[in-house]
Amino acid sequence: MFKRAWNGQEPLWKVWWLIGVPLNLLLIPLLAVLVTPKTPAMVYFGALVPYLLVFFAWIRAAWICAPNVERRVWMILARVVLVFRVCSLAKLLLVWN
Repeated sequence: MFKRAWNGQEPLWKVWWLIGVPLNLLLIPLLAVLVTPKTPAMVYFGALVPYLLVFFAWIRAAWICAPNVERRVWMILARVVLVFRVCSLAKLLLVWN
């Protein structure tokens, strides 16, 4: 499923609900525990870099699978949410440091 998602061949619902939601439910709390304002820079980047790789891999897969829906409104809504997530993460990273 991951290879098909990466190639844009999976339905959006699978990429969103079977890959994205479980990954975020696992990674966001883990990152929140590992990264605090007092976290040393080495640990901060050690936790952040793998998270960003997984996050942007999912963003990419969801973006290119977004057209694989029955109703176009889901593609538009998914892409709006994806842009919001990237902007939200960028804001968080800028404010954090």
